[in-house]
Amino acid sequence: MLADLDSEQIWSERKKLVLKPVARYGSKGVLLGKGMSRKRFAELDPTLTLVQDLVPPSQIADAEGNSFKVDLRLYAWRNRSLGIAARLYQGQVTNLRTVGGGFAAVILA
Repeated sequence: MLADLDSEQIWSERKKLVLKPVARYGSKGVLLGKGMSRKRFAELDPTLTLVQDLVPPSQIADAEGNSFKVDLRLYAWRNRSLGIAARLYQGQVTNLRTVGGGFAAVILA
């Protein structure tokens, strides 16, 4: 939580971070630190903001050598895992229109 951290240090490292409101789901209200203004940072409620490292998407190639970014999602409710989904995409956003992209099986080994 942002309240448990040094706000000046978080501000200086913001370009490597993602800030998320704990009471929302999906990507609603998610802020990338690299595009955040000092004013917007000051408006965040530290007791309701989760701070995470920004992790670039994994990449995978299909049989033809086309490269896809991989977005893994873990669906949970309370303390229980409901399932895992993977989406393959190209470009800036995930969508289901990319040829060869879409949902993919996740195999846990």
